Amino acid sequence: MKKILFLVVICLFLCSCNDKESKEIEPGKINCSEMKEIMKQDSNARLIDVRTSEEYKEEHLDEAINIPVDNIKSIDTISSINLETPIIVYCRSGNRSAQAKEELDKLGYNKVYDLGAMSSCGN
Repeated sequence: MKKILFLVVICLFLCSCNDKESKEIEPGKINCSEMKEIMKQDSNARLIDVRTSEEYKEEHLDEAINIPVDNIKSIDTISSINLETPIIVYCRSGNRSAQAKEELDKLGYNKVYDLGAMSSCGN
C-alpha cells in the first residue's frame, strides 16, 4: 500500500512539473518581458501610447495605438475596449502612463498595466 501511495505522489509531482500554464501577471507596474507575455497570452490586449500625437508619430512600440493621456479621461475615446481587456500603457518617462493607469482604474478597467517608459523596451 505504501508503494502505491508513493507512486501516486511521484506521479502528481511529475505532472505538476510538466504543467506549462502561464502564471497570470497582476495589474500594476510591469516590465518589457511581462508586457510581451501579456500580449502573447491575450490577443485582445491593447498597448496604448499615452504621449502626444507628435511624439507617437516620431516613434512608438509595435502594435501600440495612440491615446494621449488627456484624452484617456474621455469615456468616448476608450469605451470600445471591454472592461476585462488587458490594457498596457506607456509614455516617455513613466509619469503620464501612471496617470493614465489611475484614470483607467477609475473608469472600471480591471486589467491595467503600467509599462512606464517606452525606453524600457529598448526604444
